[in-house]
Amino acid sequence: KMMTSYFEKFQSSISNIEIRFKGTDRAEASFINTIFGTKAGTTQEVLKGLYKWELEKQGNSWKIVNITFTRRG
Repeated sequence: KMMTSYFEKFQSSISNIEIRFKGTDRAEASFINTIFGTKAGTTQEVLKGLYKWELEKQGNSWKIVNITFTRRG
């Protein structure tokens, strides 16, 4: 709540998107998410981190079985 009262708006940016297959039924997807906050016309980085999704193939679809976040910067 403190962050939302300090900044007027937030914007999110995604970069470094990767997908790695670990066999025929497992994969890992990762990306960096950066959140910026704006107040009085000034934008600053609020949070930056690496998300990793572990995926498993179940039948004809893929399911996310685990998500981890590591803060960066």
